[in-house]
Amino acid sequence: MGAFPFSPLRERDARLVEQAAKSAGLVWDSALTLWQRDKELWLFPQTITPLLGKIRFSRIGIHLATQHNKGYRWQHEAAIALGDTSAPGTIALSAEQAEEWFRGRDIYPDSPVPEGEALLSYNGAILGIAKKVGTRLKNNYPRELVRDGRLLIQTADE
Repeated sequence: MGAFPFSPLRERDARLVEQAAKSAGLVWDSALTLWQRDKELWLFPQTITPLLGKIRFSRIGIHLATQHNKGYRWQHEAAIALGDTSAPGTIALSAEQAEEWFRGRDIYPDSPVPEGEALLSYNGAILGIAKKVGTRLKNNYPRELVRDGRLLIQTADE
C-alpha cells in the first residue's frame, strides 16, 4: 500500500482556513479536520486517522478548496455540503435566477451584493458559491452539471 498523499494542516494554518471559510459562509464542526495535498485542502473525519495506512480508501472526505495567491477557491461540493443559509451575505435567488444558475449563466442581481464571494440559495437550500465581478455574480457551477430546459417545478404559492 502506498503512502497516504495527504498531510494534516498545521494548527495555525487550519485556523486561517477556518476563518476564511466562515467568512464565505462555510462551517463545519470539530469532527472534521483539515488535510492538504499540494494546493488542495480537504476535510476528513477525525475518526479516519487510526485507519490510515491500514485500509485503502478510494474516496474519503470533502474537497474544500484550492489555495491560490489571493486566497482560496472554494469548491462547489463544499458549498453544498457546508454552506450556511443564515450566513451574512448569502443571496436568495428567485426561481428564474436559480434556473439561470443551473444553466451555467451568470446572475445579475436586482440589489447590490457584497464584494468577494457569496453563497447562493433558493427556497432555503444552498445552490453554490459565486464571486462578484462588477455588477454580476460569476457562475462557477461545475460545467458537467449544467442543464438546459425547464429545471424547477414551481408551486402555486411561488
